[in-house]
Amino acid sequence: MQHSMRLHVGPFSRIKDGSQIIEARLLDDKRRLLVVGDTLLFSLVTDPSQTFLARITNLLPHPTFLELYTSLSPTERGHRSIDELLEEVCTHYTKKQEAELGVLGIKLERLL
Repeated sequence: MQHSMRLHVGPFSRIKDGSQIIEARLLDDKRRLLVVGDTLLFSLVTDPSQTFLARITNLLPHPTFLELYTSLSPTERGHRSIDELLEEVCTHYTKKQEAELGVLGIKLERLL
């Protein structure tokens, strides 16, 4: 099954070039539909005509973003610090959302 997801320029570029292989999101109803082997069509928030396709290779549910990021290797985190990732995620999600829904790391393989 194919799903779609919008990304800001930083994650869009990093996932597209392969330097980031995990995208972290709240484990909301939309993410609960994801299955290993499904594909994700990513589009750029500022220019939806820019897209690329990736396959889901693993799903990593965790109670918090901190626990997810701590479980990842530097390569899986895109060589970004845990503090940097937590600071960025706080601009998108509240602690209340995180506590109510949990989080999901989506491990990806870019398709040509």
